Amino acid sequence: MLKLIITLLLSLVILVTGNAQTGPGGVGTSDGTSNLSLWLNAGTITGVSNGSNITSWQDQSGNGNNAAVSTNPPDYAETGGGNGLPAVNFRQQDQEDFVVTSTPEVMPTSEISVFVAGNYENDSDSWGGMICSSDDDRWDDGWGICQDDNTGDMLFYLDDYEDDVCDKRIDSDYGTNHVWNLIFNTTENLGYGYKSEDACSFGFNGPLDYNGGANDDVLIGSAPDNGGPDYYLSGDIMEVIIYDVAVNDAQRIIIANYLAAKYAISLSNNDVYNEDDNGNYDFDVAGIGQAIDGTNHTDAQGTGIIRILNPSALGNDEFLMWGHNNGSAVATEIADVPAGVDARFERVWRVSERNSANSSDVNVGTVDIRFDLSANGSISAADLVLLIDTDNDNTFADETAITGATSLGGGIYQFSTVPGGAAGIRNDRRFTIGTSNLFNTPLPITLVAFNAAGKENNTVELTWQTSSEINNDYFTIERMQDGVQWEKVIKINGAANSIVKINYSTVDDAPFSGLSYYRLKQTDFDGRVSYSTVKVVRIKFSNTVKIYPNPTQNRITVKGSETELSQISIHNMVGQDVTAQTQQIRSGDSSLVIDLSRLANGVYFIKTRTKANKVHKQ
Repeated sequence: MLKLIITLLLSLVILVTGNAQTGPGGVGTSDGTSNLSLWLNAGTITGVSNGSNITSWQDQSGNGNNAAVSTNPPDYAETGGGNGLPAVNFRQQDQEDFVVTSTPEVMPTSEISVFVAGNYENDSDSWGGMICSSDDDRWDDGWGICQDDNTGDMLFYLDDYEDDVCDKRIDSDYGTNHVWNLIFNTTENLGYGYKSEDACSFGFNGPLDYNGGANDDVLIGSAPDNGGPDYYLSGDIMEVIIYDVAVNDAQRIIIANYLAAKYAISLSNNDVYNEDDNGNYDFDVAGIGQAIDGTNHTDAQGTGIIRILNPSALGNDEFLMWGHNNGSAVATEIADVPAGVDARFERVWRVSERNSANSSDVNVGTVDIRFDLSANGSISAADLVLLIDTDNDNTFADETAITGATSLGGGIYQFSTVPGGAAGIRNDRRFTIGTSNLFNTPLPITLVAFNAAGKENNTVELTWQTSSEINNDYFTIERMQDGVQWEKVIKINGAANSIVKINYSTVDDAPFSGLSYYRLKQTDFDGRVSYSTVKVVRIKFSNTVKIYPNPTQNRITVKGSETELSQISIHNMVGQDVTAQTQQIRSGDSSLVIDLSRLANGVYFIKTRTKANKVHKQ
C-alpha cells in the first residue's frame, strides 16, 4: 500500500532588487529583508473616514507586523498630524491601544531603535505611554517612551526605572509634535533618548529582557502597569518606526530629519534638512551623510523615485538630503527648459548639503543620481537630461543640460559622477529631469502612487492614483511568488486621457500565503506598457488543511477553514484541471467530501485557496 504523501507547495522567495535603501528617509528596505522591523504610517491607512475608528494599522516594513485593536479603537484624524497629514488620535480613557504581536523583529533581545512622530495633546494619565513593550511591569523589563504626569517629564527607559531613565519635559508644550527616539546599542551598553534631537543618555548592561517573550507585545498608545490598568495616551501619533539594530548616528539624524520635514516638526539639534522651510520641498525626503563619529549612510532612495549614492568626498558631519515639491512627475513643462530640451518634469527636487554643528554648507563631492522611471513608458536613455538650477534663481531655462544617462535595467536610469560645488549639486539648489525628444521619450507618467497592503481577512488591498493619463487603455495588477513568473490578477480599464487626479482600488481576494510581490502594469492604446515599483506583501495564513484517507479508492474528506475551502480544484500530474470529473459534497463550512471514483488511478493535486496537497488514488 502506498504511504501517505502530502506536499505543501509553498515557497518563500526573496526578490533581489539591488541595495537601495527604501525605508524611512532611505534607511532600511521596506521588503522584509533588512533590519527595518516595523513601519506604521498614518498616511497609508485606507478605508476609513475622518473621525471614524481605526481597528487595524498595516505594517509597511514588509514583515507583516500589523497593529490591531479590538475594542474602543482610536480615531482617524485626516489632517490631524503635522503639515496637514493624517494622524491616529488617542483619547486616553475611552480608548484602547494598538498591539503589535511579539515577533523577533519588533522585540529584539540585543539592540533596538524606536522612532515615533507624535504629540501629547494634554496632561495624560500618570505614565501615559507613547510606545512601550508590554511586559507586566514596565520598569523591571522592556523599554518604552512615556510621560510622567507627576513631573511633566518624558521618560525614556530600558529595564530599570531607577537607573535607566532620562527626562525631557513636555508639560510646557502639550500639542506640539516631536520626533521621539530611543536607541540601545551593545557597543557602549548605552541607551539614548531624544526629544526632537535633544538628547540624553543612560547606562544599561544588556541584553534586553522580556521575560522570555511570553507577554511582550508592542503597545502603541499606552504603558503597562504591574497588575493594574494600562496608562493610555491622550495625543496623536503619525508614524512609528522600529529597527532590530541600533542605527548609527548618521542614520539616526537622517531619519529624524525625514520625520521632521514630513510633519513640520522643529528639531533642537542636527537640523540638516531645511528645504521644508525653503519652499515646502518636504515630500519623499531622504538622505546620505556621515556623522561626527565617522558612522555613515552612503546609499539612499526613500519613498520616492530618486536614489543618490557613491559620494566621492563625504567627510565627518556632512549630509546631503533631498525632497521634492509634489509636482507631477510628468514632462509637461515646455517653457522653463534650456535650448535643446523639449520638456521637463513639473516635479522639482531641492537639496540640503549641510553639517549638523552649525548648518554650514559642505560639499560631499560627486554623486551618482538614479531615477526610477519604470512607470514612465518608452524611454531612450540618450534623450534624458538632468537639469540643475546652478544659479539658484528658480528657473532652468538658463542652465546647461547634463546628458549621458545610462540604463541600468528595470526602468532605472543613472547620471554618474554628477559634480558638486559650483558646477552641480550644492546646498539649496534645485534639480529635475527632462527629455530632449518628446516623441521618443515623452515621460507621460500616469502614476502618483501604488500601494499593496495585506488585510486581516487574508486579502490584499491594492490602490493607486494617477495625476494625468495620456492614451491610457487599461491597468493590470500582477503578482509573483517564485521570483520568476508574474501572473495576472485583475484588469481595470483606464480613463484614456485625463488631466485630473483619479483614484483606483481593487482587491486580491485569493493571495499567496507568505511573501509575495505586486506591481501595476499600465498599457496604452498603442500597446506600450509601463510598470510601477514592486510592492511586497506578507500574508500569514493560520489555516491548515487535512485530507484523508490518503491513499484513497474513491472518496476523500478535506477539512479546513471556510475561507481555505472557498476555492477547490483538482489537477493531474501534467497540470490538467480535472475538477469537472469529480463531485464535491459539502458537509459543513469546514469540511468537504470529494468523490474521485471517475478518475483513473494515479497521483492528483487537491488545491485549496492557498495550499496544494498530493493525493494518491488506487
